[in-house]
Amino acid sequence: AGAGSGDGFGDAVQKHGKSILEAAERGGVDSKKRKFEGQSIRSIIFKLFETQRFWTVKELKNASGRVEKEIRPVLNELCDFRRNGEQKGTWELQKQYQMQGTEDAT
Repeated sequence: AGAGSGDGFGDAVQKHGKSILEAAERGGVDSKKRKFEGQSIRSIIFKLFETQRFWTVKELKNASGRVEKEIRPVLNELCDFRRNGEQKGTWELQKQYQMQGTEDAT
């Protein structure tokens, strides 16, 4: 009976494991949305640009948990798009916004 009882689970363990992994993948975006819940998309963008200088839309979308449709208008307002050079294809916060809180007054 000892060897046969192991078969009683069938594929239930595999299905359960798969459902946990799928939930974890879905939870990644949800947890990011919760992290920034209640904040305006502008404040989220400012917070993310505090951590790094150049971002792609895809990176911002993944980091903020917001959709591109929400992000693009704010990027057009607050950021400059790099069309050439080393940072080609990325967004950088406009100079007037970079100064706030990032440099000491001289």
